[in-house]
Amino acid sequence: MYVKLFVLFLIIMPTQVSAASEINDKGVIYLALIILIMVLVTLTSLGLVIAWSRRQDELNHMTFFCIRHLIRASSIEEKCEAAKALAHANNPIAILVLVGVFNDKELVEEVVRKTALDSLYTMRKSFKKYKKLLKSLIPALENQQHEIIIELLSQNFEKKGKQRLVQSAYVIAREYILLKHYDEAKFWLEKASQRRNDSFYCNNEIEELIAYCNEQLYQVCDQLFHNREYFKALECYSLTTSSLDKHDKHHFRSHLRIACSYCKLQRYNDAKQAILLALQYHEQTDDTLSLNKYIQELENTENDYDRRQIQQRIEQIIDEIMLGFQTK
Repeated sequence: MYVKLFVLFLIIMPTQVSAASEINDKGVIYLALIILIMVLVTLTSLGLVIAWSRRQDELNHMTFFCIRHLIRASSIEEKCEAAKALAHANNPIAILVLVGVFNDKELVEEVVRKTALDSLYTMRKSFKKYKKLLKSLIPALENQQHEIIIELLSQNFEKKGKQRLVQSAYVIAREYILLKHYDEAKFWLEKASQRRNDSFYCNNEIEELIAYCNEQLYQVCDQLFHNREYFKALECYSLTTSSLDKHDKHHFRSHLRIACSYCKLQRYNDAKQAILLALQYHEQTDDTLSLNKYIQELENTENDYDRRQIQQRIEQIIDEIMLGFQTK
C-alpha cells in the first residue's frame, strides 16, 4: 500500500512542480511535499500499531491457551509442555499461574510443579519488568514462605495504580488458605470473584474455596463455643455471618448459632432478635421455636426456682443444637 502511495507521489509531484513553476509559486510544492510526507508517516505509524496490536493479541491468545492446557489437560506431558511455553509469555498472568501451580501440592503432580518452577527461573532472565520480583519470589516459593509471597504479590499487583488482576487475588487467597488464615483468604476470594471474567480458568474453584473457608471459619467459631469462650464465639459468628448470602445463612444456621451464644451470656433480649432472624432464614425451625418458647417463659417468670429450671432447659436445648452442628 505504501509503495503505491509513493509511486503516486512520484507521478503527481512533477505535475505539481510544473504547474507551480508556471505561476512561480514554490510554496505550493513545499506544501504538497509536507502533506504527502505527513500522510505517509501517519499511515506507516498506523500500520505499525496495528501490527503490534495483532502480535499482542496472538501472544495473549497463546498465553491463555497454555494456561487452560496447564490447568485442564489430563496428560502430565501436556501440562509440562504448557508450563514450559508460559516461560516465554512475558505476561504477569503467566507468573501468577505458575506460582499457583507450584504451590498446589495436593492437586498438581510433582513433575509439573518442578516444570513450573523452572519456567519461573527462565522468566527471571527474560522478563526484565518482573526480574526483581522473581529474584525474591522464587526463593520464597522454594522455602514455602507464604507471608513473604503474599507481601511480594501484594506490592507488585495490588498497589494503587497497578493493574489488579483476578489471578493475583486468587493466588493470594490460596496462600492465606495454606496459612489457615481463612478470614483473609475469603476476603481475597471475594475480590477475585468481583474481578473474574469468562476467560479466567478457576471461576468454579473460587466459589468452592469460599464455601470451604466458610466451613473452616464456622469450625473455629464452634470450637470457641465448646471451649466456653462465648463472647469470642459470638464475635466470631457475627463476623463470619455478616458476609454471607441468604442461602449460606440458612446452610450454616448462622443466626441460630448467634442466638445460642447470646443465651450462654444470658443476653436473652439479643437472643430473641437473633431467633427472629433465624426464623426468617428458616434455620432449623423446630429447635429455634423451642428455644424461643423457653426464653419467653423465662421473661414471664419471677420465681427464682422456676427461672433456674427454665434456664436449665434452655441450656439443654442449646447443647442439643450445638451437638447437632458437630455431627453434621
